[in-house]
Amino acid sequence: MKYLKKFIKIFIETKKYKPWMTDAEIAVIKQILINSKPKKILEWGAGSSTIFFSNLLPKKISWTSIEHNKKYSEMVKTTLKKKLILNWYKNNTLYKTQFFPLFLKKICNFNKNNQRRQITIHHIAPNHLPFSDKYEDGAYSDMKDYIDFPKNKNEYDLIFIDGRARSQCLRHALSLIKVDGIVILHDAHREYYHDASKLYPYQMYLLDQSVKDLEPPYVGRGLWFGCKTDIINKILNIKNHTIFETNTGFDYKNLSKLED
Repeated sequence: MKYLKKFIKIFIETKKYKPWMTDAEIAVIKQILINSKPKKILEWGAGSSTIFFSNLLPKKISWTSIEHNKKYSEMVKTTLKKKLILNWYKNNTLYKTQFFPLFLKKICNFNKNNQRRQITIHHIAPNHLPFSDKYEDGAYSDMKDYIDFPKNKNEYDLIFIDGRARSQCLRHALSLIKVDGIVILHDAHREYYHDASKLYPYQMYLLDQSVKDLEPPYVGRGLWFGCKTDIINKILNIKNHTIFETNTGFDYKNLSKLED
């Protein structure tokens, strides 16, 4: 009985980690992950998204996450370890017996091979604090080590940008993503991220106006996708996500190839 109580406690602790995104944003990213099946993922900004989205992918993946906040990076590492404990419970004899409640078996639905996923969290401290840019997001000089930490070109199938210095990370990501890879920028409605996005030949911008952002321009919550090819159009059926407005806030057409 004590093992069952421990299982329930850990289950409740880990289940609460839902990405700080709208339900519509989560649904779009889930569709992209399931359809594209990326094997190598890079993420600037570790957190609930690391825990939640990595669990949707097959066992043989490599997920690298970079986080500037040491306390937050340790929290993510601890939570990932708790998920491994849940997998142990699911694989042991007790779980397979009639004494383990059926409803818990159904709602857990954790991948038994989760422990084989290579998920690495790197804490990379800022080079300078406080941040020197007017948006307090982190200029390149403030976050140089954080931005430049991933170095191998054309290595990643998918890149999440949801941390600090997002505009600079977006610039660097272009050299890191594979030809058929996808870069995802969260909170893309913030206009100070837009300039770097123009470097990408193909792109899509979605705006969910059902939830307003906490900072100007208060227009809603935006997701942006950048690619070297039109791969995003092949793996994301935007007709299934009617809550979004497309082509809002950017000066170029959705998924159009930019002029040189």
